Amino acid sequence: MFEGNQRGETSRGIKLASTLKPIIFGNEFRAMLVKGAFGSLALRVISVLLMLMVSIVLARMLGPTQFGIYSVVLSLVSLLAVPAQMGLPTLVVRETATAYVWQRWGVMRGLWHWATRKVLSLALLLAILALLVGERLLPGEAEHRTMLLVLAALLIPLNVLNTLRGAALQGLRHVVLGQLPELVINPLLLGALIVGVSLVMQTRLDAITAIALHIFSVSFSFALGAYLLWRLVPPALRARPEPIYEARAWRAAALPIALTTGLQVLNQNIDIVMLGWLRSAEEAGIYKIAVSAAAIVSLGLGAVNQALAPHFARLHQLDDYGRLQRLVTLSARGILALSLPPMLLMVLAGEEVLTLFFGHDYASGKTALAIIAFGQLVNAAMGSVGLLLNMTGHERQTFRAVLAAAFANVGLNLALIPAWGAIGAAIAATTSLVVWNVIMWLAVRRLLGIETMAFPIFTFEGKK
Repeated sequence: MFEGNQRGETSRGIKLASTLKPIIFGNEFRAMLVKGAFGSLALRVISVLLMLMVSIVLARMLGPTQFGIYSVVLSLVSLLAVPAQMGLPTLVVRETATAYVWQRWGVMRGLWHWATRKVLSLALLLAILALLVGERLLPGEAEHRTMLLVLAALLIPLNVLNTLRGAALQGLRHVVLGQLPELVINPLLLGALIVGVSLVMQTRLDAITAIALHIFSVSFSFALGAYLLWRLVPPALRARPEPIYEARAWRAAALPIALTTGLQVLNQNIDIVMLGWLRSAEEAGIYKIAVSAAAIVSLGLGAVNQALAPHFARLHQLDDYGRLQRLVTLSARGILALSLPPMLLMVLAGEEVLTLFFGHDYASGKTALAIIAFGQLVNAAMGSVGLLLNMTGHERQTFRAVLAAAFANVGLNLALIPAWGAIGAAIAATTSLVVWNVIMWLAVRRLLGIETMAFPIFTFEGKK
């Protein structure tokens, strides 16, 4: 009986694979990939432009000091959201895509239930922790810190649930819709609220008002995303199959992803927090503007990665490393082509860009802007190294690379910020980014036989 069942399962597996092959390798697959990549790129472009507009309005209305306080609070929220997420958004994208391929609807439903319970319970605990110990890390007047902490605590669960909802949609191959509420609706609504409130109040906003408006826009985008997910779940999942929980395997896979994601967020936010702590809120605000302006350099990498994630997982599952290599190379060259022009603009005309859009108060961030923009170009030229490792089950390798980068970042920030301020923070961030990419690039070549660079420095025989 066992052998008969095994033959039946094998037969069904071969039949399913035969059905999927033309979809995954044929014109439909290419059309879906191109649609996802260009749709994701369009969303990223719109999002970066909207966030730059919001940053411009906030920077001018708040001034460097209040904008610095606002930036430090949001960076602190990002840091506290990391342990709440436990690496589950990345896991949800990968496992949802895998379950979709093999039509394991019960596993998909169990994954979503389990992940939601985990992140929500941890987010509430961390919100309480923020209220208890966060005051020492915030700049500004003491009487305002309590309200800032309350608002920060409210943002933590909203942010993690928003990210998890987007991950589920992306795993279902709704790459564009999965990002729409967070990348477009949220900044668009926030910008409209800021302009509207400032016109009504006829006075400068402060950090507390700006963060309160941010909470409202995040809440609205989360509600919209939840509605989209409800409408777009597959019919088989809407039938509410019995959830299957593979909690042990999910925890084992999520732990290295959680540690890696946490260190990545640490690398992205620790410099702003440390500038506010070791120097001043004003310098943190100027540096945050430089980081925001340089974000356009990595626009192509972020957009293409969102579209590539489920396809990396599928091609790895099917052991087709030839197509995977071609996909990686093509995407890396596209990413580099998109990143080079804005990098040159930020390096050659950084002061003019900052003065024109943000005002003379922020022009002193030109050197930090040039350093960060160069680091982002290196990041783009290395290709989708971290995503490729995560989507192929090598999360521990990503963790080791990001851990090394985090140690370098924190150590360099402690050494350089007291004397060099924002320039020291930029050097620390760029150095850690290069360290991280080189280590992961070597790991991808060794473990997968894949070359991720747009134009390889060395040649080698990869997997077929």
